[in-house]
Amino acid sequence: MGPLHQYTQVVPSARHAARRPEVVTRGAGHAVGVLVVALAVVVVTAIDAGAQSAPQLDSTSPAVGAYTPTDRHTAGHADTAGDVRSGAAPGAGATPGAAPGAANPRITMAASLPAALADSSSHLYELVLSESDSIRSAIDLSVAHMNFIVRPIARRRLTKANRLARHIAFAVAPDTLTVTFDGMNPILTPRDGGTSSWVRGDTRERYDVHIESAGDTLRQVIATDDGQRENDFEFLDNGARIALHVILTAERLPMPLRYTLIYRRSY
Repeated sequence: MGPLHQYTQVVPSARHAARRPEVVTRGAGHAVGVLVVALAVVVVTAIDAGAQSAPQLDSTSPAVGAYTPTDRHTAGHADTAGDVRSGAAPGAGATPGAAPGAANPRITMAASLPAALADSSSHLYELVLSESDSIRSAIDLSVAHMNFIVRPIARRRLTKANRLARHIAFAVAPDTLTVTFDGMNPILTPRDGGTSSWVRGDTRERYDVHIESAGDTLRQVIATDDGQRENDFEFLDNGARIALHVILTAERLPMPLRYTLIYRRSY
């Protein structure tokens, strides 16, 4: 019984030992799978939070550097269906002669406004869709280099935050300027460049806003801790038309969102 007992104990042990590498391999596979899923969740959560925290204007969108009437630094012009008719290389619109990646010169703060807004009165402008850029194409360009997991989330957030404003209204007072986009709370700022607080109507999020002016261009800066949005209103044809140059930057956005919208005066 001794030798037989010893043999029967050794053989099962050897068989089980042969199985151990398979068990370890399966265990490692499960661990890697769990790690990948957890990492994806963390990345999605981070980009989702970043998109939420960036300044948002549901009716329009935001921001840009110094411009000339021919400076069209966007993903392309759109027809009425929103399709791209012509495009511009990424980064177009930077100041000529500036080093690659250099920021455009900051507009000097001033109490004066563009001549088209010199009078203390109200002005209404209507969107000219056929001459405006495709926001959809601009968003696609901005998120093109994002991870495939977070790209759809960022695209959806940016699309929601950059709806077309069919009208823009300006109300000029001696010390303040109020800009109102369709469906949004009026944005009131001091004309001297001071900062005011603006609350977005639907989310109740609070932003710091100020304006700057140079020549025929009025810049509106809407900022948060991790990003900002600029609206450059370039008044053309003695105020008969506006080229609204928009740029949005955020820490988690690999490329700024840029586009231009054209408006004409209604009254």
